[in-house]
Amino acid sequence: LGRLADDLLELARLEGGRLAIEQGRVQLTGVARQAVAEWTAEATGRQITLELLGESEPTVQGDHERLVQATGNLVENALKHTPRGGAVSVRVRSDERWHYLEVHDTGQGIPAEEIPFIFHRFYRVEGRSGGGPTGMGLGLAIVERIVRAHKGSITVTSEQGVGSTFHIALPRLDRP
Repeated sequence: LGRLADDLLELARLEGGRLAIEQGRVQLTGVARQAVAEWTAEATGRQITLELLGESEPTVQGDHERLVQATGNLVENALKHTPRGGAVSVRVRSDERWHYLEVHDTGQGIPAEEIPFIFHRFYRVEGRSGGGPTGMGLGLAIVERIVRAHKGSITVTSEQGVGSTFHIALPRLDRP
């Protein structure tokens, strides 16, 4: 109940623009590295491979801790929906306009008809692989609000039986 109350309060602050987002130069690969490190023990316990991909060190403007929180929520969900022996990867890449942080899993995938709703408060996709307590459907809503507060966007591609990839796009500091 305590975590639910904290999540609801945080979501209300994000939606009301009352949650302070620190503004500084953030190494996106450092964000990904920290999120992977925080979830490695859980992945090992579930017998899921968790790895970081990407060799560049792109820099974005934003709040390191909030971006780690968003990435960690995505990794946590990926682990919940990936069966033993599966894999979760966090990848950092860039193009000419955006830096991307992507979380990919080899889990069950999300039914196409549910994708438009997954960032709504309290919406949950049923059929977890990982076991353990279910969430309250707030994690992806929080992730989406954090990404928007960083002037970015989040999308998902998914195929049932194959897996899902969440794509966070954040503006480049040096973009045209």
